[in-house]
Amino acid sequence: MPRLLRACVLAGGASRRMGADKALLPHPRGGTWIDNTVAMARALDLQVLVLSGHPRHREHLASRFPDLLVLPEPWPPAGPLQAFAAVFSARVDEAWLVLPIDLPYLTSPALETLLAAWREQEHVALVAHDGDRQQPLLGIYPGMACSHAALERQLGRGCHRWHDWLDQIPHRSFFLPPEQLLNANHPADLAALTDGEF
Repeated sequence: MPRLLRACVLAGGASRRMGADKALLPHPRGGTWIDNTVAMARALDLQVLVLSGHPRHREHLASRFPDLLVLPEPWPPAGPLQAFAAVFSARVDEAWLVLPIDLPYLTSPALETLLAAWREQEHVALVAHDGDRQQPLLGIYPGMACSHAALERQLGRGCHRWHDWLDQIPHRSFFLPPEQLLNANHPADLAALTDGEF
């Protein structure tokens, strides 16, 4: 029986390096970065929820996606893995497509290929790879008792590195073109994106 796949959009980052809230920046395709990420996930016919501790995100999304579920991150914020732990469970009948909001060149077709590859082995996490390194904030994570226990143990030790958790769970990598995984963190990245050079 296929697992129930849902999408979890990670939008709670502080955006310190950018100097502005990345989620609400104008996107070259129109709307904001968070709008585009939510729209891509919805184009896959998935139930989507957003994890964010920013009240402005909830207000912004309510005006554009009235039925969208927005959950607050655990307080105090401690990074994306801690946030994801709020929804990840040991249930073997579910899985989560995790999406960050700051991959401006990511496309729906790329996500469709990721999903198709994961369906071949639904019991194993599938993590995006750009040919140089893994990008674990873009991946599909099936619920499993061992993965859930590893996550709880790690967070209990105060370790919030996603790569450290990944090392403890069954997973495989899936190559996506590097340009799909370009991450925008600084104002210079934003300027290049606006100029079509990023």
